[in-house]
Amino acid sequence: MAQVAEGRKITGRVVRGTGETLRRMIAGTLLAALLERTGVVFSPGTLNLELEAPFDYAGALRIESEEMAGGDPGVTLVPCLVFGEIEGFIVRQDELARPPGVIEVMAPLPLRDWYDLRDGSPVELTVP
Repeated sequence: MAQVAEGRKITGRVVRGTGETLRRMIAGTLLAALLERTGVVFSPGTLNLELEAPFDYAGALRIESEEMAGGDPGVTLVPCLVFGEIEGFIVRQDELARPPGVIEVMAPLPLRDWYDLRDGSPVELTVP
């Protein structure tokens, strides 16, 4: 993730999610598809962040629905570093409505617990 470390920084505030991504991760093939494509074993669930402006997913990695054995919706992934140290991905799932300024971050650790984050806590990400 060397290109990420030298990327641009964005800051968001933690917001409560709906739990839908966690349900999809547990019930479907999303985690297996992510492991196959990225080589990362993700912690179930995501950290939801509200940004000041919509996030631009241009140039992102795509995993199409057809690539997942269970037919889960496709996903768009952008590599990131959380607080400059934890490698993760910003993930947007097809068919899952989110406000334009809200993103989901997946990582190999439960980020809320690891950093003792609460709703409203600021989080810095570095993206390519």
